Amino acid sequence: MTQSLVVSWPGYAESGGRIFDVPGAAVTDLGTFLAWCAVKADQDPEMTVVVTDDMHRVLGLPEAPGQARELLDVEGWTHGPAGPWITYRRGNHTRIHLGVWSWMARRPHDHPLFLPLLAGPVRDHQPCSPILTQLEAWRALTDLPYRGIPGIAGTALLRALQGRRKPRQPLWHWTTPIVASEPEIGSWRCPGIDAQPEFRQSWDTNRAYLAAAGCAEVCTDRLVNTGPIPFDPTRAGWWLIDADPWTLPHLLPDPVYQRRGKTGVVWATTPTVKLLDDLHSEGRGVPGYTVLDSWTGPGRRLFRGWAGCLNNACLDLIGRTEPTPLEKALLYAVKDSYRQAIGLMNHEHGSIYRPDWHYAIIAQARATMWRKLWTIGHNVKRWPIAISTDAVTYASVYADNADNENPGFPIGTGLGQWKIKQNVRIR
Repeated sequence: MTQSLVVSWPGYAESGGRIFDVPGAAVTDLGTFLAWCAVKADQDPEMTVVVTDDMHRVLGLPEAPGQARELLDVEGWTHGPAGPWITYRRGNHTRIHLGVWSWMARRPHDHPLFLPLLAGPVRDHQPCSPILTQLEAWRALTDLPYRGIPGIAGTALLRALQGRRKPRQPLWHWTTPIVASEPEIGSWRCPGIDAQPEFRQSWDTNRAYLAAAGCAEVCTDRLVNTGPIPFDPTRAGWWLIDADPWTLPHLLPDPVYQRRGKTGVVWATTPTVKLLDDLHSEGRGVPGYTVLDSWTGPGRRLFRGWAGCLNNACLDLIGRTEPTPLEKALLYAVKDSYRQAIGLMNHEHGSIYRPDWHYAIIAQARATMWRKLWTIGHNVKRWPIAISTDAVTYASVYADNADNENPGFPIGTGLGQWKIKQNVRIR
């Protein structure tokens, strides 16, 4: 049973780096080639096949994926959209993820798993063994064949993990009939800073969005219109709220971030409303809110196993001493797999289309950071001067020793822990 295959002409490399001849009858056209690949797969329902430049020409594939698409049609097989990777299916049992090396080389940065091989000073046209090394390394980390861009591979991992654990699959495609969004923090600067401090320290969260995915609760079925009910943090979804104006913009950005300093009614996800609800319960001048409408459902941590799997992969790769360029590329691909997969949840043509999940994860990441900065600010009386996505900047009086200035972040390489990102003198 072969799970990963890299094919050149003449010869091919399969699991273990062994090089064999390709039987001439197997490469007369794309159809016989796919049939031969299916035999190599044996009982495995899916496999990854990459064809190098010479094999591309032997198979008669078009020069670019958007050209002569009829050349990609094969009797007895169906295939997905034409791109650097194409998935061929035969019945319900065989899937072959076909990657075309010369097509990947057109946009090498879309394929970080192979970037050292695609974008080197002189591109290797026949790198069978290194390609196979990357494919098998991905499979060793995830137990799934690699395919497409990292986000597609990450999405496939999420669906596969759910299929193994739950007899009933989540509703992968659905969207509410309302128009709503939860923006990332992006960039924020404290409006009360008139002069630049002498030194500046920036702290960065490890895998903030993966951590947010692991603890975000989402509804795995359709959301239902639950109307103006009292806020319930166990219900995932959207809440139409009328919140009082934010009165502390000199400390932190508005927790209802989509208002961007404005007043009025907005749709917000459960993590945002829970943050607002918790803060209002504390007092300290945080504004209240009123629920006007809602679309919600029972929440559960759907992504916990997925986040754990990818985090373990990251820790494995981060912990390696003197990593090779291919190992560094593998780490970039793992990180891109969850970043892109979360983004693809908001694209209706993907294998998962759940905008409510996408925005719940974004809101969870933002709320987690906001709550941490709020706690630090009240505990040690230090407030940030700037925020950029998952990085926070504080004024400093130290030129180098950042440990003396840690306002209270847990330091380490673990999921959701923090590290010093930058320590610079600015005047």
